[in-house]
Amino acid sequence: MLRICYLLCLLGLIGHLTLSAQSALYYINTDTGIERSDFDGSNRQVLIPADSVKAQGIALDIKNGKLYWTDWAADKIQRSNLDGSDVEDLVTEGLQLPEGLALDLINNKMYWVDSGSKRIQRAKLDGTQVENLVQYETVNLDAIALDLDKNKMYWTEWGDGAAIGKVKKANLDGSQIQTLFTIPDGVLKGIALDLESEKLYWTDCTFSTITRSNLNGSEVEVVIDNFWGTPNSLALDVESGKMYWTDPALRKLQRANLDGSDIVDVITEDLASPQGLSLISCSLQKNADCLTTNTEETPIANSLIKIYPNPANDHIILDNIPANSKIEIFDLQGKRILRSKLNGDHGFSIRQLPTGLYLLNLITPQGIPLSGRFQKIKQ
Repeated sequence: MLRICYLLCLLGLIGHLTLSAQSALYYINTDTGIERSDFDGSNRQVLIPADSVKAQGIALDIKNGKLYWTDWAADKIQRSNLDGSDVEDLVTEGLQLPEGLALDLINNKMYWVDSGSKRIQRAKLDGTQVENLVQYETVNLDAIALDLDKNKMYWTEWGDGAAIGKVKKANLDGSQIQTLFTIPDGVLKGIALDLESEKLYWTDCTFSTITRSNLNGSEVEVVIDNFWGTPNSLALDVESGKMYWTDPALRKLQRANLDGSDIVDVITEDLASPQGLSLISCSLQKNADCLTTNTEETPIANSLIKIYPNPANDHIILDNIPANSKIEIFDLQGKRILRSKLNGDHGFSIRQLPTGLYLLNLITPQGIPLSGRFQKIKQ
């Protein structure tokens, strides 16, 4: 339903879209707590002080302006506003060493791994209705990532049996577990997905590498192996072609291109054992002010697409839409029916759709959000 609300906002049926964040890195500094900085490491700010939290994993809900984290010392999951205010306890029972965390904002759920109880679990975003998805006997679990479109979750694990590091995936309910990658003696930590290119990235502390593969585990490629650190948490800014990671051994937060080239130190001072990492990227927008730092309602101008004919029975055309725009079509229950990229032709077939009313969401190559409605009628 979050998708549908977003689309309705763009359509003007709800009103204005509230934006309350800007491009930023969120990360854990053991000495200070949870920090935020600009992408170049400037404007550092402590959001949650270390004397009140021992965070391990971080996740962001940009739409609702929320920061989520796991606390491995207090064995709980908490959230706050993006500025660190209004801290809430969400899950406070049954945890033994919660680590990686990921959010499903479409279905109002959060997923996490717990190394102490050897479980992968999920709950509603408010911490209620906790479910056990995967149970182990002897394994360390570290990070988790979600592919909601394909109903999949991915995670890293290590220390099972003869200290074998693995990348695995399963359905979101924990069924149909598959091992994608195995490395003896590997300590696999961070994990991140590039869904546009269908790539999976993960870090290995033992061999000081960052590796990627296809989502099915094929075409494994080490993209970074030329440093002596211990790469830990990992986050991707896909639209800018960058990846960011924390390194506890080097006491750095670094970045590189997605192919591993052009390694840059982002933060190198006063950084003790950096851990969890997440980011807000405005790279799709025309400038870095795509999201504001206040909570005033910001109307979206020129947000409606002209669609014709409307109603239509087999084909619709979008007026004045740039090539290579990304398009999604939803039904009124919020289920995505179609996703593709428009090329030179601004029209496409709707012949396969059942009759009814649909919502269309589009992002131009410059990052401008557009939307519209159309009705499919019988031929």
